[in-house]
Amino acid sequence: PTYRTFLIIAICYVILIFIFSILWFFIGLSLHDQCNMGFSNFHQAFMFSLETMATIGYGTKDVFFGDCYMPTIVLTLQVCSKLAADGTAIGIIYSRLSRPSSRASTILFTNNSVIRRIRGKLYLMFQVCELRKHQLLEAHIRLYAVRSETDPFISDNHSDDFDPRSPDSFIDSSTYFQILPLRITHPSDERGSMLLLCLPQVIVHEIDELSPLMPPKNWKSNKSGESFSINNDINFSN
Repeated sequence: PTYRTFLIIAICYVILIFIFSILWFFIGLSLHDQCNMGFSNFHQAFMFSLETMATIGYGTKDVFFGDCYMPTIVLTLQVCSKLAADGTAIGIIYSRLSRPSSRASTILFTNNSVIRRIRGKLYLMFQVCELRKHQLLEAHIRLYAVRSETDPFISDNHSDDFDPRSPDSFIDSSTYFQILPLRITHPSDERGSMLLLCLPQVIVHEIDELSPLMPPKNWKSNKSGESFSINNDINFSN
């Protein structure tokens, strides 16, 4: 939850202030006369460390610490730690408030795609829609086919009378994966595949001779097994 994130950040800041207040306390006790720190107990050291972290000004007798090097070194370390803590806190808060994962969950794809024959051509189709009323600007769609191919090694003893239904004809096999891009007919790739998600949109891919989904010409007698899965990816910006 967001409140827990803010609570953790606040605790980290307090711990950082407390750690440096211990250093200031020992410096104030050991180098009080030389450095003119102006405090003699831990509460004053803690307030001094808090003033350093918050940059709200000092109340010491000598802002130059009597030209002592030890307070200067500790002060430099605390300021650098404060800058790093501020940058980390801002990044965490921004990532929590923007919630890109929650925004991406409002983009829905159909669970199943269909293949239709239109005027003698095959088309792969599915739908995508936006749930929130605040529409995305310049949404782009891209499609990839993840293809798993298995190439069996045929035994030399059965090379003449090969029978793909017989497991004795194979001695070994290798499986590899390929990620292939799919051209999009609607919306057109040539126009950037841009979507207007105020209404559900139909994504269309033509299965032609250049498509990775087109089976090979000798697929009926093909000795290698192939399987396909379609991954879709949408990039958008507000």
